[in-house]
Amino acid sequence: MLKRICLPVIFMLSIFLTAAPAMAFPDFGLDGRLSAGLGAGFGDEDVGPFVLSGKYWSETVEGGLELFYDGDTGDDIDQFGLAWLAVRYTLHPEEGNSTYMGMGGGLMVNKSSFENSFGYVALLGWDSEQWGFEFKYGYYDPSIYSVVTYWHF
Repeated sequence: MLKRICLPVIFMLSIFLTAAPAMAFPDFGLDGRLSAGLGAGFGDEDVGPFVLSGKYWSETVEGGLELFYDGDTGDDIDQFGLAWLAVRYTLHPEEGNSTYMGMGGGLMVNKSSFENSFGYVALLGWDSEQWGFEFKYGYYDPSIYSVVTYWHF
């Protein structure tokens, strides 16, 4: 049990701290934007292949909800939600780069086939003024992944 929880956390935290060594304490002001997105979901087990997502984000923090769905009401694992909150870090902001990474936690909604309702979430994404792209990994035993394209409001 200790290896299944601690090793992924240590691995994600070491990658985050290596890439963001000089990160200042985040400003948690409400100066962010809302985004809605569509994408794909996959994981260690069968999960819903369609993802509907919404998030609120700023330069330093992000939170949102993803719904994994496949249309088959007979299989519970295919239909669930993921709510997450993560700290974001923009890679190379001095170069005008809008690529970011983040790490945080998430809560599983309708967790029928997952061992944990709380898990660790890692983000990797890119944003422009009108749209963005994000890859998300969540460790809930089994792991889930999503790739979503967002439109910003």
